[in-house]
Parts: sequence; structure tokens; C-alpha cells
Amino acid sequence: MRARLSALLALALAVPAGAAVRDVVARADDSVVTIHVRVPGGETLGSGVILDPRGFALTNAHVVDSGGSIVVVLKNGREVPAGIVQEDSDLDLAVLRLSAVNLPTVPVGSVKDLKNGDEVVAIGAPRGLDHTVTRGIVSSRDRLVNGRRYIQTDAALNPGNSGGPLLNDQAQVVGINTMIEADSNGVGFAIPISAAFPILRQAGVAVSADLDNAELPGDSTAAPALPPAARPRQKRFPVLALGLGFILGVAADSLIRIAKGRRRPKRVFREPDVKVHLRPPAAKPNEDDLDIELK
Repeated sequence: MRARLSALLALALAVPAGAAVRDVVARADDSVVTIHVRVPGGETLGSGVILDPRGFALTNAHVVDSGGSIVVVLKNGREVPAGIVQEDSDLDLAVLRLSAVNLPTVPVGSVKDLKNGDEVVAIGAPRGLDHTVTRGIVSSRDRLVNGRRYIQTDAALNPGNSGGPLLNDQAQVVGINTMIEADSNGVGFAIPISAAFPILRQAGVAVSADLDNAELPGDSTAAPALPPAARPRQKRFPVLALGLGFILGVAADSLIRIAKGRRRPKRVFREPDVKVHLRPPAAKPNEDDLDIELK
């Protein structure tokens, strides 16, 4: 009897699947954009997602790398120009900067918390049908395809979905939809959002997230960017050390000369121009000027 009551209570408290999807869409859809790349003779379409209210959006590199002019359409229909601020063709990711601010954003979620069988939602513009919503199930959060790892899902994806977000049940971005298996039905792949962390750091994107950056193999090698005030000063300390060494060397040389002058006649041979050995080596521009911003 107790087990039956527990089961009935669980059913009563369960959130219908449709309601969960509606909640995800209500919270995330305003941050999804449609991307038009206009080239002579036509245009290509794709999707993207705004992660920073200052106008930074994430999409696929193959959506925007044709060299055409980029126009982004917001949920309210407003068209704004955009440019590429960071791109990684190997990862197939690009960061756009929109000519607009105070934009709605969606937070980043944890890939490592995904489980096989979890429900996910894809939003994008397949065939130009903007803000199309499809629902799917995660088959693998770590599927190896052509040497790279993807989230595999059966959410329906079509041309135009590329660059759009894959969202978990908390309306958080966990992936960027990028491709489907040729001649298949319901086999789609999304780039894990954790793979985008390095390119987002390089572009200076401030994402809303509270998670471990090293979520999948390969991410742990990316060092977090340091704020400008905390960046180590790699030039000052070598220069100070050389300067101090030079001063101490000159002082030692003077003492040696004084000692020699007291003990020996002035005619005693001395090595010519001893100070040449005490000069700091010529500065080599950019020798230690390492870029710590992961550029």
C-alpha cells in the first residue's frame, strides 16, 4: 500500500514533458538568433546563441566563414550587423560581436552532468524557419567522431540549425548543434559547450556559468585567462635583476681596483675595460613577452 501511494505521489508531482519543454523555450528562446551571411548571388543561413549581453554570440565557423556580410536577426525581428571576433575552424566555432547591447542571454550548463537518456531541446532556424523547437534524447555526451568528441542526440536537426544551442532541462546551453549523420534519421551531433571555453576566453566573452571548466578530456590543458590586474609582469623582474647585477658588478670592480692600487704600483698590468663583462646583455625584444590570454 505504501509503495502504491508513493508511486501515485510521484506521478502527481511529475512535470509533463511538454511543460518542461515549454519552460526551456520560454527561458532561452529570446537569446537564439538567426544568422544571414550575404554573398554575391545569395545568402546562407544558420543559427546562434547570445551568451553575453554586450552582444557576443556563439555559432559554427562554417556558418560565417564564407566571407560575406553578416546580419543577425533577433527574436523581435530586429536586424543588426555583426562581425567575427574569434574563430576556430578546427573546432567549427566562431564568436560574433553584434552591433547591439543589453541583449537577452542564456546561461551555460554542465556537460559532465548530462546522462544518457536525458532530454534536450534544440532551437534554431532549419530551412530558414526561425525559432523552430525540436526535442531529443541524449545517446552519448562523449561520442568520438573523426577524432573529436560530440554530444549525440536524436533531436531533429536540418540545414539552418547549425550554430544553434542544444539546451538541457534547466534551459542552459550544453552544446552547439553542428551536423547530422548522412543518410540517417535522428542521429545528430552538437559540440560540447566546454570545448568552446578557450575561444570564448580569447574573445573576452563573459558567460553566466558556475561549473568546472575541465569537463571533458582535452579541456583541462586550457589555462584560465587572468584578469589584467593579475597578469604576471614578465619583463620587469628580469630587468631589475640585470640592473642590480650591473650595480653590484661595478661596485665590486671599484673595490678590486682600489685594492690593487694599494698593494701594487700603478704600473701593474690590468685587464683592459673590465666593465665590458659586467654590462647586461642587450635586451631582446619580445623574448619573454608571452601572451597569457590564450590567443
